[in-house]
Amino acid sequence: MIHGEHGGQVAAELAQQGNIVFALGGIGMAENANLQLESGFLPPEFLAEHEQFYVPRNNKQVLLGCGDDRQVTLASAQKLTKKYPEALSPFEGYASIYGGAAGIVKVAHVVGIAQYGKGFYDQVGGFEGLMQDFAAFSAQDKDPEGVIPTLHSAEKSEAAAAQKANDKIDASVDLCEHGVGATGCAYCGGVGATSHLLAHNSLIRSTSHQTLINAFGDDRFHTELSDANGTLAACLGEDFNVGRQDYVRYTDPTDPNHFALMILAGDHIGARRSGVITNYDLHTVRNSAAAHKASADFYSQDVGIATQVALRAFKRYNLDPEMLLRAFEMDAVPVRAVLVSHDADADLQGKAEPQPLGTVVRGDWRKTLAELH
Repeated sequence: MIHGEHGGQVAAELAQQGNIVFALGGIGMAENANLQLESGFLPPEFLAEHEQFYVPRNNKQVLLGCGDDRQVTLASAQKLTKKYPEALSPFEGYASIYGGAAGIVKVAHVVGIAQYGKGFYDQVGGFEGLMQDFAAFSAQDKDPEGVIPTLHSAEKSEAAAAQKANDKIDASVDLCEHGVGATGCAYCGGVGATSHLLAHNSLIRSTSHQTLINAFGDDRFHTELSDANGTLAACLGEDFNVGRQDYVRYTDPTDPNHFALMILAGDHIGARRSGVITNYDLHTVRNSAAAHKASADFYSQDVGIATQVALRAFKRYNLDPEMLLRAFEMDAVPVRAVLVSHDADADLQGKAEPQPLGTVVRGDWRKTLAELH
């Protein structure tokens, strides 16, 4: 894997927040709904406003993109629809989890380490080994419950990389293979850093603890999963990331076991005007295009579907489904902090605090767990 393109920067910026004491009462404002945020948890009204943007899977495979709030470019959506005609078109909706394919692999590592110890990392061949396993599984998977995992970048990131590399590409659909800059996925740029934060940053660890209690009613597995993130970060290195040249390899269309590439358009919406919906329902996904058209962009984490995918792709490892649900819930916390620290709002820039980008739960995790069994 490529180190240091972006992950080291993320780690350095957030390390400055390492001794912040967690306190209730972080305030933000979702302007479209005039909703007040307390402690990073959105009220039910936010969910009610955005419920209209969830659509049924209709017994079809879906693309698995990032939990990013931006919509897919028209050219990228058209290319993906043509390439995967059997799947739900990204114009209609797709599943989301931070990091896409990389997010599934990272959380599978965390749960495997929590269950079996550090030896799990070596057993699966490290991050590279599990990424290859996931790609091979996905290439053969035709089940209607399956997904087509992607890695994503952003049109602006690819245009900037192409300009620096003097490379002529269509940035709305192509990856700049000869560029040296980071891709448009902050998650992939900080895989090691975010795991380190979950284990060692007092604000992030405390917030993830409160997040579990908010979503599940208790803090079961919090210590085990936090410590497993620390172990994974130590194995990978804090600056570990899935960088541009990794993207080139993983999305190479000449490789039958490749991940799809998705390109997103535009800029992130401000944290105080948005939020993260954690969706536990296995049968519905977000339509980001419709949300964007309505000026209601938001982040979506389909933790139910992501857990289902991990269980199916890594079946031989007998990963615990409830641990996976909780690990995906926790995994969003440091990502929220990264997004806030890079917000367009000058008052938030440099503040690695997840609270201004609030979160709310959609669906019943107990029902999802029963379906997964």
